[in-house]
Amino acid sequence: MESLTRRIVIMKYLAESKEKTFDMVLQTEIKHHQVVNNHHRTMKEPRKKYLRDEYLRRWAKANRTKSSFLSQNKNWLDITLVLDTEDDSFDQDREKRTRRAENEFDIMQSERTKRRKTEELRKNYSGDQLAYAVQMKLRECGKKDAAKLCKEATLTSPTRPKKILNKVNSESQHKQLSPYHALCLQLNRGMSKATYCLLRSVQKEHNCRLFPSYARVLEAKQSCYPPGMLIDDFDMKLPLQALLDHTATRLIELQREAFELLPNYLERKYEMITKYGFDGSGGQALYSLPASGIDTATESKLFATFICPITIKVQDTNIIVWQNPAPSSPIYCRPLHLQFAKETPE
Repeated sequence: MESLTRRIVIMKYLAESKEKTFDMVLQTEIKHHQVVNNHHRTMKEPRKKYLRDEYLRRWAKANRTKSSFLSQNKNWLDITLVLDTEDDSFDQDREKRTRRAENEFDIMQSERTKRRKTEELRKNYSGDQLAYAVQMKLRECGKKDAAKLCKEATLTSPTRPKKILNKVNSESQHKQLSPYHALCLQLNRGMSKATYCLLRSVQKEHNCRLFPSYARVLEAKQSCYPPGMLIDDFDMKLPLQALLDHTATRLIELQREAFELLPNYLERKYEMITKYGFDGSGGQALYSLPASGIDTATESKLFATFICPITIKVQDTNIIVWQNPAPSSPIYCRPLHLQFAKETPE
């Protein structure tokens, strides 16, 4: 039998050190020696570690120079490696081959072949016997959950399989919120972007897709802003017609199903009734406001002008397509003009 020396392993490692580690080269050489000499012996792990550490120590002592290392360690390199332990990887390979043979029935064969090979089983045994055999085989293979599920589905009440199937289907089909519903939830609960993204990531870890991505929520939020908005340091205002058009368009989009119930709804004309109002408030925070331009007494007071949609109906008829469920609520108020100004009787 050809011996495996330290010189063979280390010279191989010096030639391949840029691509492989010392342990990889050592294992490769041992495998090659096993194949050539037809044996299953290998080195013990402590001896592998000693060989690697001793090589590194001697390599450093030789200033990491190949010629110096070979001349200083000639006798040490010629020592034969001790292979006195059975290699467990051969047993593992044997187990893998066995598992491949067992899985060949599921992977390599068609449904027609499977039906033909199991025909004798189905003829000679009843469904309850086969179900019990499957349960016991699954438990024998360590698949306890699958065995329990098989028992629940086949060996209990006749309605249990349908209940299990309905439960699986209902849990696997989570209906995702629309971007507008998610935006409404975020605004009503005062959630920041970080809080929203954290909740979404936790749900994704549990295979739930209830919340849409924050990018889609942001797009929905941008679509809620009417065009033509003018903002400076002291007020915000919108063209009245632009605000009315945007409000009507958004309500029609959200109530499209109600509009589609009307005959020839695309050819009809509609009328939106709104109301408007003013209100002022004082004691506003003064931080992050301009230091000049208006007096401090005015900066703490905010005067707001709003419009509120009441109904949308078909023109010249009494058919109401949409009606505000809470006309006195601030939720439906649309800001027309916000300004730092003091409220006056006029």
